[in-house]
Amino acid sequence: MPSELNVTLIQLIKSLSMGMDMISTAVSNHHMRVGYLSARIAHKLNASAEVQRDLLVSGLIHDAGALSLKSRLDALQFEADGIVHSLAGYKLVRPYPKLKMVANYILHHHTSFTDISESIETIPIESNILNLADRIDVLIKRDQPFSTQIESILTAIIKHSGTFFNPKYVEAFRALATDNEFIDKAENPIDHLYTLAPERLENEILLHEELLEYTKLFSQVIDFRSRFTATHSRGVAATAAALAKLMNFSAQDQDLMLIAGNLHDLGKLAVPDHIIEKSGPLNDSEWKTMKEHPGHCQRILAGIPALSKVSKWACNHHERIDGQGYPLQISGNQISEGCQILAVADIFTAITEDRPYRKGMTFERAQGVFIDISGSALDSYITDIVITNFDHLNEVRILAQKEAEKDFYNFHSSD
Repeated sequence: MPSELNVTLIQLIKSLSMGMDMISTAVSNHHMRVGYLSARIAHKLNASAEVQRDLLVSGLIHDAGALSLKSRLDALQFEADGIVHSLAGYKLVRPYPKLKMVANYILHHHTSFTDISESIETIPIESNILNLADRIDVLIKRDQPFSTQIESILTAIIKHSGTFFNPKYVEAFRALATDNEFIDKAENPIDHLYTLAPERLENEILLHEELLEYTKLFSQVIDFRSRFTATHSRGVAATAAALAKLMNFSAQDQDLMLIAGNLHDLGKLAVPDHIIEKSGPLNDSEWKTMKEHPGHCQRILAGIPALSKVSKWACNHHERIDGQGYPLQISGNQISEGCQILAVADIFTAITEDRPYRKGMTFERAQGVFIDISGSALDSYITDIVITNFDHLNEVRILAQKEAEKDFYNFHSSD
């Protein structure tokens, strides 16, 4: 069995949160600040280490469902669909056993204290901490220091104490609001995403299988934004891993290739929907924005040192051996074999998968594409392997995308 990679739960979730916060300047630091606030309020209330960890994680990804439902995330206007996107986030997270309570907190992060009090046996009371932290951050004006807004935010929150918010939680925030260190860290929470419980459970190392599974959550958050790309990352991941096996990569590197495939479009979280969903050619301005996504990917994954190889593969998959790629415009042997495999897998999946606006290419047409770009964009040795093993790779891609499609429709079902 491959050895563990020393990736912690908080490193992985923090990277997803960072990507989600890139959606718009209007949501700058939203998820990270809600995670920070939730964990600190929980600590002030002497909550257990488990509750502190789960609220930290919940805050970091609480609006994951909003990205996939096209909520007005860029304006932080969730009131109209709070229940809908809370349920969507719950459905994304619930398959992961260690995130069971996280999923429940997300499900109820727009549930009022009054409603929780009436269903205390079925709704975790701590979800109201997440609700409070979310509302605090929504009230923050992005063009002004948090410290200058404390009084007005407190006034707004206190008005709903006992109805929308648990009075004990409001009092905990009021007490924290007098702590300058707490305020300073809330201004820039990215370096303070940890609990104050001595156990620091968020630093738990993920098992190898868990890491593989959790990156599927990333692929869903990335791909579910558009019906055009609903299963793309999973197809790329499976194709890349199969191609790595054909090229005699080690078992662990095959798994790393699977992870890289799941994460390869992570930087596209910072690309506006209208560009992602455009079925026709991009104009110069749109193309410039699109070409920035590998750089975003590198920044997001920089906080996970154990995945440095994955980051290079995932974030450099648009480089070409003739030096005409992006973002680094490196060429030839400067591009690792792993990067080239992922580049081939991305193109293979893109041209063979069905999209709502066109059918995938047949073998003959796809072969023509690879022949045309072999030796210029792509390494001819790898393209030859693809052409020789086309049917096998296509079967692997189809199977992976069918499973992803099932997840997509389950996500959008009414249960």
